[in-house]
Amino acid sequence: MPSGVYLRTEEHKQKLSKARKGRKLSEEAKRRRRKPLQFIRNKNGCFIITSHKGDKDGYIKLKRNHKKKLVHRLVYEKHFGFIPEGMLVCHKCDNPACINPKHLFLGTIADNSADMVQKGRSLRGEKNAAAKLKESDVHKIKKMLKDKISQVRIAKLFGVTKMNINAIKMGRTWAWLEGGAV
Repeated sequence: MPSGVYLRTEEHKQKLSKARKGRKLSEEAKRRRRKPLQFIRNKNGCFIITSHKGDKDGYIKLKRNHKKKLVHRLVYEKHFGFIPEGMLVCHKCDNPACINPKHLFLGTIADNSADMVQKGRSLRGEKNAAAKLKESDVHKIKKMLKDKISQVRIAKLFGVTKMNINAIKMGRTWAWLEGGAV
């Protein structure tokens, strides 16, 4: 073996790893180890984080005080202060990677859900993967109900239950479509 070359055994690597784990880092060293937050500004004015990867829903998390925190919540706290318990930090822009403070607002779960519905992002109607009917089907069903065709017959034609047809008739489902309840 050439001089100056040192091959580490697995045992030696484990000892080194244990020694490093026991070492305390200074605050300066911790700060240097943190990856800086980098972002770009898109055409909508969103500050999109590019330096960190988002979760499956697109939200970016950073570790602070041994806990993972959502970056948009950290930004909100820095710019506007304390977030009351039970409150969400919502995005006006609907972009989970956005950290523009002008796009963030406090809201309850109900506020966030209402915002989602108002902007047409809810999974109602055809957008719902479990939906058996299309909007065009529901328009036909409503016309058939007005023409006094029996709910049982309509249900058989469209492969759904009489309860589904009755829910359409009473306006419990698909009510946002033209005509509401029949």
